[in-house]
Amino acid sequence: LDEVLAFIYIGSCKPIGKEFARTPFLVRRNKVTKALEWLKLNHEDYMNLNISYENLNAYSENVPPVIIDYHDGYMNKAPEATAVNNVNLDKGIVKGSCPFTVHRLTGDAYVNLLADDYQSIRAKAIHQFKKSKILGVGQEQNPQSLYHNSQLYPQMFPWLFLYGLRGLNNDCGSKWVSESKRKQQLLMYHDKCFQLEPYFPLITYNYEQIKNATITGFLLIKKQNFHEIANKIVNLPLSTLESLIT
Repeated sequence: LDEVLAFIYIGSCKPIGKEFARTPFLVRRNKVTKALEWLKLNHEDYMNLNISYENLNAYSENVPPVIIDYHDGYMNKAPEATAVNNVNLDKGIVKGSCPFTVHRLTGDAYVNLLADDYQSIRAKAIHQFKKSKILGVGQEQNPQSLYHNSQLYPQMFPWLFLYGLRGLNNDCGSKWVSESKRKQQLLMYHDKCFQLEPYFPLITYNYEQIKNATITGFLLIKKQNFHEIANKIVNLPLSTLESLIT
């Protein structure tokens, strides 16, 4: 879902409240408001958060925040009341035009949009951003550091690190604990909240790999025979690489 730009639901029946209640895209504005207010009041990394109550009140409690585009198919049968084994054709007309609606996606607008036509893709994206509602996520001028940053994980997982505390390498502990040991302790927490969060173990493991690779790279560069090893790698025959691959 990280690479999805938009969702579209296709069907021959107009959605009703019963379908909306089962969609995972409903915005419970009261719950979202309380969560944001709690973070602003109790989490030091969210104290400068500006809550737009006007935008929150614009969300409906019963309808998901999506555009519903339904076209009547000019049918003389109600799709909701039609039996599944009904094979009878609709009654048509003898003379004149016969309007109909095809419920499908057409690729007419994308036929000439080649994979390498980046200018056309960019133009369509700009047009989409100007005409449609989008969510903009900003970023700070200086990125967060992976090293000696006790607020890194509390900022990413405020629901795990309540009140913005208990971060790795924090100064509130009675004695110093290494990052790896602290991660083990968090994963063995009594209510298993860190284990049940799928992204926490994955992100911590990835960051650990990044830091280990960076440290190893610095140590290798500082060795006296680094240039000799680098030259051997650059001048390595292709046949040797092919033999390693096969």
